[in-house]
Amino acid sequence: MAPEELDAAGQTAGGVAERVPGETSRVLGASDDAEGGLRGWVTGSELNACTDEWKRLLDELSAEMDRQGDNLRQTAANYRRAEQEAGRGMVAPAGR
Repeated sequence: MAPEELDAAGQTAGGVAERVPGETSRVLGASDDAEGGLRGWVTGSELNACTDEWKRLLDELSAEMDRQGDNLRQTAANYRRAEQEAGRGMVAPAGR
């Protein structure tokens, strides 16, 4: 196990998660522009519903990526702590 790799993966997941909401907001703007040209058509309202659902799902994905990034960093910290404790246990004389 390489805790530094877990930390790096956790940082990457967190960084991507931070960028997702801004990117999904840009998609909404483009969709709203397209929807404006479809006023009165069922396609316009369907496009709006589809875009809103995609945004919701991507926001959920972003939150999950952020949680998983935190979990990876916590796992790395737990591993380091366990290694340190195990190392201290090996140098302490037994029964003293």
